[in-house]
This record gives sequence, structure tokens and C-alpha cells, in this order.
Amino acid sequence: MIVTIENIKRVTDWNLVYNAARATQGKLVCDKEPTDEWKRKMMLAPHSPIRCLQYFIQMRIPYFVSVHLVRHHEGVQWFIGSQRNDRQQDYDRRAARQDTPVLCSALINADALRFISRRRLCMQASEETREVWKAVVKAVATIDPIVAEFCQPECWWMNGTCPELRPCGRHLKFSPPIVGA
Repeated sequence: MIVTIENIKRVTDWNLVYNAARATQGKLVCDKEPTDEWKRKMMLAPHSPIRCLQYFIQMRIPYFVSVHLVRHHEGVQWFIGSQRNDRQQDYDRRAARQDTPVLCSALINADALRFISRRRLCMQASEETREVWKAVVKAVATIDPIVAEFCQPECWWMNGTCPELRPCGRHLKFSPPIVGA
């Protein structure tokens, strides 16, 4: 399977996230770039300002993987190339294979990247979907390594606990949460 990240760019910047956070504290806008430590704290916390950090990603992926990804709708707007016969001439939609490559674009915020990673980097996700999402995270890392650092599977976020009915075993590599500490 070939996964191609055609284009990725950050649409907004960390200064906007910083100023959104300042606004929640009744502070005025400033031109300060936040520290990497502050960025990591924001990525770890589920606070709303992180939704201000947005990316536009274009990728060429199998059609069936695009169907998996569009299930995630909060914090992301998907734009999938049409398979309609009156809109393209590459193939007959009635006979097209499910793995036919399609241009899939997304306007996505950092919170949605983090959330989709929790689901699509899980070993219970389709292998092909995991491969695509790993490519997305790798592309994000080229322009925002701190955001990519927090694009982890659910068991990482749950300190070694797996919510799946049939765990894969990867969660055992993480430390279990300390109860009552």
C-alpha cells in the first residue's frame, strides 16, 4: 500500500493558542512565543485553546481508509475526492476497488490530531489505517514535533490500561496507573 502525504502546512500558530489561553485568564493579546514546556503542558491538557492550532493536510490514500478517517468529525473537516463518474474519469465507480487511491484532505486542529491518534494508532485499528495515520503523525512532526509527541495510542494516554474488549498486549509495556496515590 502506498501512502503519500501530498501537502501539509500549519494554518495557525502557537501564538494564537497562547493568546486564546491568555483570554481565558482575562489577559490581553501579546506577541510572545510560548515555551516548549508550555506547549507540552497544553498538549497534555484537554483545554480548549489547543483547538486554535490548525493544519491543512492532503494525502493520497486507499478509499476504504478515507472511510475510516471521516468517522472522526470533531475538530476536523474532511474533503475527499469524488468517485462519481460525472466528476472524474480515472475509473468507473461501479467497478472501482476499495483500495483505489483517493485524494483526502483535512483541515484539522491539534486536539483532533491527538484524539484520532488515540483511536487509529491502536493495534485494534485496521493495519492500513494505522499506516496512514503514522504517516500523518510523521508529517506533523516535521513542522510541529511537540504536537506529534502527543499523538499516541489510547493505552499510552491511559497509563497502560486498555479499554478494548480484546487487548493486543501493547498496553502491558506502559506503567499501570497508581490507584489511591
